[in-house]
Amino acid sequence: MLDLENNIETKGDLFEDQSLIAETKESSMIEAGVRYATLIEKLTVIKDADSIPKRRRLRTPVLTAAAFLLLIVAFFWFNRNELDPVVQKYFQPYESIGGVRSIESPNTLHEAYKLYDQEKYRKAIKLFEKSIENDPTETKKFFLANANMAIGKTQIAAEILETLTFDNPEDYRFWWYLSLCYLDLKSDDHAIPLLEELIDEESNYQIKAAELLPQIKNRSGSN
Repeated sequence: MLDLENNIETKGDLFEDQSLIAETKESSMIEAGVRYATLIEKLTVIKDADSIPKRRRLRTPVLTAAAFLLLIVAFFWFNRNELDPVVQKYFQPYESIGGVRSIESPNTLHEAYKLYDQEKYRKAIKLFEKSIENDPTETKKFFLANANMAIGKTQIAAEILETLTFDNPEDYRFWWYLSLCYLDLKSDDHAIPLLEELIDEESNYQIKAAELLPQIKNRSGSN
């Protein structure tokens, strides 16, 4: 009887020990879980904090590279010297005549025509513009337009030639070069009427216009 009681007490102590062990394990797991959660939270904060300068460090060179690329594209666009293939075939900078230079100022303008003849169009443009500020003439503006067109700045050339054509509707030189500007700017609808007029008026550009017009109509789908 005594042994049975001792066994019961022993088992009871065992159950209590197992229960205590279980509670201890559970407590340890809870504590571990809390520590884990706290650690994760800290790591998240550290990661987020650390990622900010990294993103900034990454973003800075990327933006710098993008800006540099944009500058390169802009440089080549604004300094391009290639015209539309069709226009290249027909465009020839208007020939400077010695007599024109002789009646003008022997200084700035003379140098402008000299540079123009040497195909140094960018330098010639600066001098033409300077001369035009003091004494604007149609001749200077016409050569200024040609110089701009020669380096691919057809939008500037077109604006100059539009004014010259409006003020001098019978000077077909302006019509011809303006039509080439329009073609280079992919404005065939504006170029075609000018070419047709050059053909009808039997101008000095009649043959060139008659040869060029069908090509433009074919590429633009005009009848």
